[in-house]
Amino acid sequence: MSNKLRFTEATPGDAALVARMVRRAFRPQAAILGVNKVDHPYYAAFQTAARVRQRMAEGGQVVIAWRGEEPVGTLTYMRGRHHPDDGWIERVAVLPEYRRRKYGEALMAHAEKRLRKLGAKKLRLAIVKQFDHLRRFYERQGYRATETKRYPGMPFEVEFMEKKA
Repeated sequence: MSNKLRFTEATPGDAALVARMVRRAFRPQAAILGVNKVDHPYYAAFQTAARVRQRMAEGGQVVIAWRGEEPVGTLTYMRGRHHPDDGWIERVAVLPEYRRRKYGEALMAHAEKRLRKLGAKKLRLAIVKQFDHLRRFYERQGYRATETKRYPGMPFEVEFMEKKA
């Protein structure tokens, strides 16, 4: 089977598939952070199809990456709600068995290209600050940390990263 990826825009009918991929990709992070579904139902490791459909309804474009007929990853991109020059990328999820094959980079490049076509001037994302490997991954893609925040009730800090589109 080829390593070449193809990308499709998800529809509401794909929401269950997208939710399953996000849950599988983020499950190890939830264990490390000690977050559970009861206390943190909106954490990515507890993604639901309903929330995927809600993101779509709110303007999020959900992409699925395929290797042949196998889905290998997903992400959501959107224009900024309050700052239309911003393009946001979130819920970047590559299934564990497909990592270290440059699929994450390919997903990011696809989303960044789409956001540029939509007129984004700045590309932004947020990660859990303690996950240094994620920061290094995004730094290799040209992102730089800009701000760190702690949110009430969350057991971790969120680091915001951005780059020029």
